[in-house]
Amino acid sequence: MTEAAAPPPVPSAAERFRQALNALLWLLSNQLYLGHRSMPRPLHQAISRRLMAIRDRFRAVAERIREGKFKPRRPVTRTKPAEGPPPAPASEPAPASAPEPPHAEAPGPADQPPPISPPPISPPPSAPAASPLPRKRGWLIPLLIPLHDANAHRNAFERLLADPEMQALLAAAPTALGRSIRSLCWMLRLDPPKIVAPPKRPRPPKPSRPKKEKPAPFPPYKPPYHPDMPAWLRDMPINPHLLDPSLYHRKSRRPRKRMA
Repeated sequence: MTEAAAPPPVPSAAERFRQALNALLWLLSNQLYLGHRSMPRPLHQAISRRLMAIRDRFRAVAERIREGKFKPRRPVTRTKPAEGPPPAPASEPAPASAPEPPHAEAPGPADQPPPISPPPISPPPSAPAASPLPRKRGWLIPLLIPLHDANAHRNAFERLLADPEMQALLAAAPTALGRSIRSLCWMLRLDPPKIVAPPKRPRPPKPSRPKKEKPAPFPPYKPPYHPDMPAWLRDMPINPHLLDPSLYHRKSRRPRKRMA
């Protein structure tokens, strides 16, 4: 009897992440051959460069973690500069000049040094070109055709990020891998894992608004009375329809057509 063939080795989380990104890049390459619905080539190149940079960055960090050569960066604490005018530079003492002879002649025009020309003024640095990539959360999903394939890749990344092996890999280098994973999650409308999720920014305190004083209520309306009106008629309750005419306004009906 022949021995059963050994099952193929299970790829690691880093290898599955690389395969998932390659599959997404293959789907992206098909967007150039859709006729009038094709993706513009500059946009396609920008997305491809972003995905390949994420893939190469993740692979390099994962290999260093596997070989035991990864060293996390030390956190840099930035101190806020003290407020106030900058300190004045210390003045250096002028070098002692040799005393001139009493009968020294004044230097002529030929003995004077040539005038120093000012340095050329360099043009101001130009602003960097705007990225053609959209900025809305989940912007990559509607750009891929067909939509069910894009959602399938999104679901594959969602399952991969929830894998315990992937969680352990991210926990080993949360700072080095956090930016790449957050960028990919933003493109695919995914919630990044809590290990690499950015800290929530504290909301600025709302300015206190002064309380508005309630206006004094209007006195009850009383129509002017005739001086000869009897007292019992003045003390009768007022009809509310007289105070608010909109209560008794009705929509006008169209006149009926007469039969011939």
